[in-house]
Amino acid sequence: MKKNYEICLSGSNILLVPYRTEHLTNYHKWMQDPSLLDATASEPLTMEEEVDMQISWRDDERKCTFIILARDLLDCSSGEPDTEGEEQPYNTGNKQSTTCTEQLSQAELDIMIAESSHRHKGLGVELALTMMHYGAFHLHIRRFFVKIKNTNNASLKLFREKLGFVQCAYAECFGEYELECKCERWEEMVKLIED
Repeated sequence: MKKNYEICLSGSNILLVPYRTEHLTNYHKWMQDPSLLDATASEPLTMEEEVDMQISWRDDERKCTFIILARDLLDCSSGEPDTEGEEQPYNTGNKQSTTCTEQLSQAELDIMIAESSHRHKGLGVELALTMMHYGAFHLHIRRFFVKIKNTNNASLKLFREKLGFVQCAYAECFGEYELECKCERWEEMVKLIED
């Protein structure tokens, strides 16, 4: 999404930066991992295809795609993290929120913590809440949903138990749950996110 291409989102332990060309090498490496491909229901891409995908995500007005940086690995001595230039070694994963239907104000959340050393540390909860806050307050999203394979127990636990999403559909042919968090009124979404 071009209108958020200069925006960084900040949490206590994470920094979300727009997915740029300097992140391609790490992202491509992550997406060769069979377990990540399985968990994300993805197919491996060539580097050329990955470049095309990054450009399409950047230019798609319905997608907000960020790379997660772990704050504990950032050098913020200047007051601002250096997120430009060479490939960053401290990328922890990819976060993508896809706004599916603007008139219905809904968005799909896709979260991936690619580096195994950064999993099971609460970053997924912080990441989802940070992105939901941005979506609710800046994009006026009132329904967030996720699609998760029935074998991806970590993601199911994250969204069901920790974030309170509820099942709204199941696609037997894909073995995939759809979970949602929705509010009928804007005030309810604000309260849900701030709690």
